[in-house]
Amino acid sequence: MKRILLFTFVLFVHHCYSQDMWGISNSNYAGSAGMNLNPTAMLITPYCWEATLVTVNISAENNYLGLVKNKMSALREGSTDVVGDHIVQDYYNNRRKSANAHVMLQLPSFFYKTDNIALGFRAQIRTDISAHNIPADVAKLSYFGINRANLTGSSTDLKNLRIGSLSWMQYSLSVGMKLNQNIDRRWLMAASLNYLTAYEAAYVKINNGKLSLPDDSTLAIDGMSGTAAHAITTTGIPNLKCSGVSADIGVCYVVNPAKLKFSGGKPAATRRYDYRLGLTLIDAGFVSFNGDARLFNFSDASITYQNPASIKASGMEGVDSLLQASFMQGASPSTHFVMALPTALSIQYDQSLSTYFYFNISAVQRIHLPMPQVDRPNNISATLRFETPYFEVSLPYSFYDYYRHRIGFALRYHFLFAGTDNLSTFAGKRDVTGLDVYFGIKVSNFDFKKKSNRLCCKSYF
Repeated sequence: MKRILLFTFVLFVHHCYSQDMWGISNSNYAGSAGMNLNPTAMLITPYCWEATLVTVNISAENNYLGLVKNKMSALREGSTDVVGDHIVQDYYNNRRKSANAHVMLQLPSFFYKTDNIALGFRAQIRTDISAHNIPADVAKLSYFGINRANLTGSSTDLKNLRIGSLSWMQYSLSVGMKLNQNIDRRWLMAASLNYLTAYEAAYVKINNGKLSLPDDSTLAIDGMSGTAAHAITTTGIPNLKCSGVSADIGVCYVVNPAKLKFSGGKPAATRRYDYRLGLTLIDAGFVSFNGDARLFNFSDASITYQNPASIKASGMEGVDSLLQASFMQGASPSTHFVMALPTALSIQYDQSLSTYFYFNISAVQRIHLPMPQVDRPNNISATLRFETPYFEVSLPYSFYDYYRHRIGFALRYHFLFAGTDNLSTFAGKRDVTGLDVYFGIKVSNFDFKKKSNRLCCKSYF
C-alpha cells in the first residue's frame, strides 16, 4: 500500500499532465471535443462534418503535496532530495487527502451530421488515477517514510480509504438524433457505445482498519478489512485480451433554436438559442481482467511489522506475496476481477447573452459503484465565452473536487484549440499542486472555401 500511495502522490507533483476541458467542452463549436461531456455536442455544432486529427487532455491535482515555485531551479539543476531541499511542500493537517490524474489521447476521429441525425467514430487511449479519503498520517508516512515522518505514538483510522488506477483503449460508435421538430422547443439525444481493451489496473479499498506506530521502529495494522486488486503488465506490452464495454448517454433541451443562415459563403451572425440544458451519464461501464489478475479479499486481519523500513518487495510478485502472507493467512487470491470506469452524472446549462457571448454553468458528480473502481473528480464550473465560427475565447472558473478553486483560459482559432483549467500553474504565486492542459487539431466543412461544402444542414439543431 505504501508503494501505491507514494506513486500516486509524488507522480502528481512531478508529472502533472483537463479532464473536463471547461474552456472548450460546452462550446457550440466543440464537436468531438465536447462529446466526452455530452455526446449531443455533435448535434449542437453547425458543422456538417468534422474530422479530429488529435486531441490531448491531461490533468492532475492533489491537496497534500505542492511544488514550491521558487525552488524549481534546484529541481532543474538535478536535485533529487525533494524533502531535504524543501523543493516539495507537504500540507499536513487534519483533513483527509485526495488526488486525481487523467490522461487522454484522442486519435483520428470523425462524425457526420444531417438535419436529423449524426453518426460518429472516435478512438481514445486513456489513463485515470484516483486516491480519496487518504488519512493525513498515511499520506505523510508514505512520503517521508517512518524514520522522518515523526508520527511515533499515532493511531490512524483507515476506514473508506480508496485508490484506483486504470489504463485502457476505447473505440466509440456514436449516434444522435432530434427527438422532435418543434420550432420553439427542441429535444436532442445522443449516445456513444464504447468497446474497451484495458491493459493495466490497480485498486485498494479499506472498509475498516487501524494503523498505529507504537515507536519509531514498529508499525501495527489492526482489524483490516477490505479489497486489493491489480492487473499489471510485466512485459511492457499492453494485454489487449482484457475487454469491456461502456456507454455515454446524453440529452439536450434547446429553447428557441435559431435557423442556420449563410452570407457570402460564411455563417451569418445570429443568436443560437435562448438557452440549452443538458444531462449526461458518463463512462457507465466496466472492464474484466482474467489470468494474470490478482484479487485479495481480507477480513479482520492484524499484523505487526518490526523495522518496517527494511521490508523489501521485489516487483508485483513480491507485493502479492506480502499481501497474501500478511492479510490472507496464506489463502490464494482470485485471478479474476471486474473494475468499473470513472462513472459520473453531469448537468450543463448554457445561456445566450447576445449573438457572440454565452454563459455556462456545469457540474460533474461521480457515482460510486459496489465494485473496484477508479473515481472521477467532482467538478463545478462557470464559464464566460465569446465565440464565432472561426474564433473563440473563454474564461472558465471551476471548483475542483470541492476543495480547489481554479481559473482557466482557452482559445480556439479555425482548426486549433488549446487551453487550461488551472492558470495558476503558469501565472500564480502559490505552490504547484497540479497541472491542467489540453489542445486539439480538427478540420470541418467550415475550413473549406466553397460555399457548397458548408451548407448541408438547414438548421443548427
